[in-house]
Amino acid sequence: MSSSLTILEVDLAIADLDQIEICQLKDALGRAKDIIKHLEELKDVDQTEIVQLQAHIHELGEIIKALKEENSRLKGRNSQILSNTQEPRHTAQGLSSHHHPYKSACLELTVRLGID
Repeated sequence: MSSSLTILEVDLAIADLDQIEICQLKDALGRAKDIIKHLEELKDVDQTEIVQLQAHIHELGEIIKALKEENSRLKGRNSQILSNTQEPRHTAQGLSSHHHPYKSACLELTVRLGID
């Protein structure tokens, strides 16, 4: 009797596995149908539109690259300004107020930000 239970358990496990595989195959079939539908929609896209989109993507990539470079440059500039403003007081005491690093940095930031 125990061997018949074992066979029944194996049969049930195989049936469960078959159900899982059937569900997975149904899901895969649904995804394949969606992909085919998407490809059919793309078939109607004009080649000129594709070229224009590629050019636009390239242009956006160049803008992103330029912005990253500008951001890096500004970070370096900000670090330089911060290091100038954090000089010890005794080294800056001999300078006139016109040449004080902190005031120069503030003036530069004010000009760059357009603050009156």
